[in-house]
Amino acid sequence: MRVDPATMVDLSRRDLDTVPEQAWQSADTTQLALGWNRITALPDELHALRRLTHLYLHDNDLGELPEWIGDLRDLRVLDLNRNRRLHRLPKSLGELSQLRFVYLADTGLHEIPEQLCRLSTVEYLNLSDNRIIEFPQWTEWRALVELRLQDNGITALPGSIGELGALRELHLDGNPIAELPEPLGRLTQLRTLSLRGCRLEDLPREISLLQRLHTLDLRANRLTELPGWLAELPALERLDVRWNGWNIPPPHLRPLLDRGCRIYC
Repeated sequence: MRVDPATMVDLSRRDLDTVPEQAWQSADTTQLALGWNRITALPDELHALRRLTHLYLHDNDLGELPEWIGDLRDLRVLDLNRNRRLHRLPKSLGELSQLRFVYLADTGLHEIPEQLCRLSTVEYLNLSDNRIIEFPQWTEWRALVELRLQDNGITALPGSIGELGALRELHLDGNPIAELPEPLGRLTQLRTLSLRGCRLEDLPREISLLQRLHTLDLRANRLTELPGWLAELPALERLDVRWNGWNIPPPHLRPLLDRGCRIYC
């Protein structure tokens, strides 16, 4: 999106503990950057910024978001990364029908709240480095292209994961997931599947249905064999199986090497 510099307010890296009046002086502001400060709360005066499309609040000390955040109906980018006391989100967040990019990494969330699951327009969602132990049984993430859930405590994926039909990147590294659900094979747009440091002992045959998959990261799992159907993945360009017990690629994966796929053992 092209943005007029006259509608941007950048107050990042100012060592602020409160939001100064400069942030809301112009009702025409579309981008507000307050990252890398020490801000603990958002003043109600920011509620007047109804044209806001980008709000950067990462690397602060926010403990909560006000309910009026849901009135910023033009908001498309919300960055809250590394606000480590932000353990919950306001219900009104689910009213942001234009939201496309949501950054919630390292915020202390213990669950994925329902209001977040209702964001049907979100295309990028980062929930990595939190304390989430369960993937929701339902979401409205029909437009989601990239999902990052690295380094949480998720032990299983529900069958509903197969409903994220637009998904191109799925990052689940560092979760104690022992097996993958069969509906994962319905993610026909998936290009990248990253499962480093999980607890997988085998792979479901349905992964062979991922005809556009070009990167499969299986490092540091508990795999004892690699299925031959991996060689059937026509778009696979990178297969990483290091730290599972192989020093050389198994012979039945030779077709992948012959067509230029890089295999790391």
